[in-house]
Amino acid sequence: ENLFTENIGKKDNMYVLSNQLKCYGASCIAYPGVPEMIWKILKSDYYIIPSSTEEMIIIPEHRISGSVEEWNAMLYELNSAHIAAEKVLSNHCYRYIRFAKKVVMI
Repeated sequence: ENLFTENIGKKDNMYVLSNQLKCYGASCIAYPGVPEMIWKILKSDYYIIPSSTEEMIIIPEHRISGSVEEWNAMLYELNSAHIAAEKVLSNHCYRYIRFAKKVVMI
């Protein structure tokens, strides 16, 4: 489902950000205007979980529970057990902060 063209306003727990080819789709977060466009759809600051080189997981801020340390530990465990080493981007989560218009590592 493409949030940019369908069901705008629908707010779920998490979203997958990728490209149509599903190849190096995680890079979409760096496309000009994409972080801001995601904020406009979610109407919320959000967390970015780098699940692999193929995709990013986007979670609205109000849907996050637990500490930053717990999320980073979970990401490390998932990367270690389920993602090929060459497809791992990071063992840290990120956050988009609208007022600063930037993505920061948490």
